[in-house]
Amino acid sequence: MRGAGGVGHSPSGGRAEGPVFVLGCAWRCGSTLLQRYLNSTGRVFIWGEHAGLLAGMPRAFADMWTMRDMGRRQLQELRHSPSAAWIANVSPDIEAFLLPALRGFLVAAYAPATRERGIARWGFKEVRYDAAMAKLLLSLFPAGRVVFLVRHPAGVLASGATMEWRSTGGAAESTIDQWQRACASFLNLTDPRVLQLRYEDLTGDPAAATRSLSEHLGIAAERFSADVLAVRVRGSRQEPSLGAEERAVLARPAVIDLAAAYGYRISA
Repeated sequence: MRGAGGVGHSPSGGRAEGPVFVLGCAWRCGSTLLQRYLNSTGRVFIWGEHAGLLAGMPRAFADMWTMRDMGRRQLQELRHSPSAAWIANVSPDIEAFLLPALRGFLVAAYAPATRERGIARWGFKEVRYDAAMAKLLLSLFPAGRVVFLVRHPAGVLASGATMEWRSTGGAAESTIDQWQRACASFLNLTDPRVLQLRYEDLTGDPAAATRSLSEHLGIAAERFSADVLAVRVRGSRQEPSLGAEERAVLARPAVIDLAAAYGYRISA
C-alpha cells in the first residue's frame, strides 16, 4: 500500500468531501471489490466503468493549452481588424469554458443519480485510465480523491485468462501493456490526494487497508463492511491459471522491474 510520501499518506487539514475516483491498473485487478467495499460505507457511491468515456480528454486538454496563446492572439487581432485578421485558430478562452464544461458534465452525469440513492458523495471506477487522467480529474475537483488499485501482474493475467472475453490470442500482451502503462505512470506521482493501494493488502490485511482508506477519504473506518471482503464475485467459475502466453509476458525484464517497484516478485 503506497501513498505520496508514505503508506496511507493523505492531506492534512480537514476532511475529504470531494468525489472519489477509483482507477485500476488493468481489468481483473479487484476494482469491483474495492467499489463494493467503498459503497458499503453509505457515505459515497462509486459508479461502475464507463468504457473509457473520458480517455481522450487529457490529450485534448494538452492540445488545447498549446493552442491557447495562438487563439488569444488571433482574437485580439480580430478585435482590431475584423475584416482582415487571421482567424483560423481563434476560439474562446480555454480557461473560461473547457474546465467548467467538463466539470459540469461529470457533476450532471453522477451527482443527481447519487442523490436519488440518498447519498451526497459520488465517484466512479475505471480500469482504462492512467495518472494523466488522475491529474485531470483532480484539477477539475481539487477536493477530490483518487485511489489507484494495483495488483500483482500474475494475478491480473491469471484471473483474466478465465474470462471468455479475454481468452483470445494476444490478450495477455494487451493486458500486460495496460498494466505497465498505468503502473509506470502512477509510480512516482506525489500528489497527496492519490492513494496507491495493493489488492493483496486489501484482501490480506483489510484492517490496515481500511485505516488508510478511512484517512484518505475522510470516512470513518467502522462504516466499512467487512462482509463485503468475504464475498468474492469473480464473474467466472474457472480457476485462475497462467498459460504459456501469460508466462511469456511476465518474463519481460521491464515487467519484472516495475513489479518489484510495487513490492511484487515474479518467480520463474
